[in-house]
Amino acid sequence: MWTEEHRARHARRACRYPSDLTDAQWDSIKSLFSSYVTYTADIREMVNGILYLTKTGCPWDYLPTDFGPRGTVREWHDRFRRDEVWDKAMELLHPVARRALGRPSDPQTLIIDSQSISAGPQAGPRGTDGGKKRKGIKRHIAACSAGLLVGIMVTAANVHDSKALVPLVDDVKAKHPSIVRVVADSAYAGAELTKAMRERGIDLQITAKLEGAVGFVPVPVRWKIEAVNGILTNGYRRLAKHWEGGFPAAENSTKIASVRRMLNIIHRTA
Repeated sequence: MWTEEHRARHARRACRYPSDLTDAQWDSIKSLFSSYVTYTADIREMVNGILYLTKTGCPWDYLPTDFGPRGTVREWHDRFRRDEVWDKAMELLHPVARRALGRPSDPQTLIIDSQSISAGPQAGPRGTDGGKKRKGIKRHIAACSAGLLVGIMVTAANVHDSKALVPLVDDVKAKHPSIVRVVADSAYAGAELTKAMRERGIDLQITAKLEGAVGFVPVPVRWKIEAVNGILTNGYRRLAKHWEGGFPAAENSTKIASVRRMLNIIHRTA
């Protein structure tokens, strides 16, 4: 039963921007920032500024001064990335978000896919995806069966999907040892990859569009990863195009968006 206390903790009326954290959302992650000592900056405002940037996709120079000097927000943004704060936040929130969706805490199924993203004019590594006719980067992402991001690897767009499978699965498996199967499309087929997954105690399952199907037809299980790509790219404008200076920064932006999404899931069902 909701009380006035619940309403106050989850209320958005006091938020200046839709991307700002409510009190309840901040309480879910503030322990990750408790070790940072600052004399002038408000850490919660630094986090709100970073979330605003990720959600709206605005350039750093256009960040509202409500959050403090943009140089200060940028400094904390880079520090959080170096300290892998958003990785820790994903690990902290993932089991909570799964339970909020009615799933057990530990995932067993991993769904893998990639998405080629056009790059902006900034300097930095990139490549051309000949199939998609797109010059930029490729996000190789892994999601659990609940449709929550659990891993990401960014490469140049010309890198074939299959090249990212083993390192991406190894990274996720280290954090989620309960994984026993990987679901992917035909780009990941092949005896070599099947053997590599078997050596890791994982069953690689290749799914394809149903024979004779016309138009868009959701493929069982694998449609979840397509939904993740759509939600992150369309819901967080910073991800609609590659604006970062390198691959680690692009991975970091995707993790920030994923943390925000999990906070929304957790507290929407609270």
